[in-house]
Amino acid sequence: MTKVRRSKFELCSDILHVMSEGVSTPTQLCYRTNMSWSVLYEILNSLIKENYVHVEEVGKRNVYKLTPEGFTATRNIERITATLSPIVASGRVGADKSFVILNQ
Repeated sequence: MTKVRRSKFELCSDILHVMSEGVSTPTQLCYRTNMSWSVLYEILNSLIKENYVHVEEVGKRNVYKLTPEGFTATRNIERITATLSPIVASGRVGADKSFVILNQ
């Protein structure tokens, strides 16, 4: 069986979604997103750089929190996913795996 890898967009989306549910520690983010620490750390740093996530030091631990921009991005991703899911599920995808534009 072929293992399908998630795109960077999917990795970012998964992290943002899990964080929007209140998960904020690196260990729990790794478990909930099914990512290794090295991959999670790389994506988190990108999200911090783009101001979607910020890090707070709580005691001796780092805690990651969504910024307002991160919450907005998460809502937008979820809205787009909900809109496109029926199209993908219905099989209305062209042979080249691009979406078919339908006249409405």
